[in-house]
Amino acid sequence: VPETPATLEAAAQAEQAGEYVLAAREYERLAKLAAAPQRQDFELKAVDALIKAAQVREARQKILLIDVAQLDPAFLARKRILEAQIVALEGQPEEGLRLLAQAEKTRNLNPLQLAEIYRVRAQTEVALGRPMNAVKALIARERFMVAPAEITRNQQELWQLLDTLSRTQLQQELTATRDPVLAGWMELAIIGLENAADRRLGGYSKGMLQRIGVAQAMIQEPRLLVLDEPTAGVDPAGSREIRD
Repeated sequence: VPETPATLEAAAQAEQAGEYVLAAREYERLAKLAAAPQRQDFELKAVDALIKAAQVREARQKILLIDVAQLDPAFLARKRILEAQIVALEGQPEEGLRLLAQAEKTRNLNPLQLAEIYRVRAQTEVALGRPMNAVKALIARERFMVAPAEITRNQQELWQLLDTLSRTQLQQELTATRDPVLAGWMELAIIGLENAADRRLGGYSKGMLQRIGVAQAMIQEPRLLVLDEPTAGVDPAGSREIRD
């Protein structure tokens, strides 16, 4: 049976359906038929899909073979962003931040690329247990975003991170910052905490619900407490607190 020809539409549909391995295969097939720089564009998209599919080892193998030396510097920035995600998943988040800093120095990056740098930076800061730095990265990211749906998702991620911070942490940041946008978010988060007594449980993030569940289980000081994945959905800093 002849193989179905590779199409960009098929790759995009696979991504939208969450079938990232299939999408990667389609982009790889497209790359074999294309000339530079479109070939490298498809190769980088394939690596991105593999990262989304958590196929880190294969993503590492593929990205080492992508040659962007003679192309527009924006291609090197894209490669650095993907490498940053890979090394973070390999347990080297500090190296990921270094690669992102390199990518950000590239001249004439478009807003989408800058927004992607800050998105990955936020994820990496969370992996390092620094949710406040992640908050700052997401706030900075919004400067480069236009689509209302994307802005809404970014703000939802912001709130989920703010939910993990104590009032003391929020107040300290509010006192120290000179950034009016960051100060506004800190004030909103503090008001949210002050009104938390009247908030329904369904209004909390998954991470905060996990914390509440652990607290409810411990409040009667049981002699034996059995926990089933108590840190699921909790940021690294919160996970350490639960383990401690």
